[in-house]
Amino acid sequence: MYFIQPAMLLMSRLRFPMKFGLISSLFILPLLVLGVGLIHDLRVQTEQIKNEVSGLEGIKGIYHLMQAAEQYRDLSVQVVNDQDTAILDRVATSKLVVETNLTSLKVLLDVFESEFLSKRYLHLLDVWKSIHENSSSTRGIMSLYQFYDAFIIACRDLIKDTANTSQLVLDPEIESFC
Repeated sequence: MYFIQPAMLLMSRLRFPMKFGLISSLFILPLLVLGVGLIHDLRVQTEQIKNEVSGLEGIKGIYHLMQAAEQYRDLSVQVVNDQDTAILDRVATSKLVVETNLTSLKVLLDVFESEFLSKRYLHLLDVWKSIHENSSSTRGIMSLYQFYDAFIIACRDLIKDTANTSQLVLDPEIESFC
């Protein structure tokens, strides 16, 4: 009972408006502290969601790139067998689509400002250049598929690193999901 006596003494000396203000502030202060904490948590979650959405857009871009590269590979195989001008035009169009996807992928990955992702992207560009340079050679179809396999491996590595950088995957062993 002794710990209540100072509060009772203070309340008996204060007038009603002061009592009301004191009691109101005792209830409002914790609400303000909790509100500030809630706003901070919402900002953190919003930034995390933006990062994850950017990661999903990057991965989507990589999948579009893989699809366009697959079409380029298939058309290039047809060119090896048949030098039809219609096929050559389709190969050129397909090459342009791949290069456009590569350019748009660079923009999507630059959002993360990650040097590691930039290195992976440059490696992907190098592999693409090797595919393009060797698609018209007479090395054979198997050689073209080997270059394409290297491209797919580079794309999968880029997907893995994009997922890790954007915090889409919290598991350090992403292979458990692939």
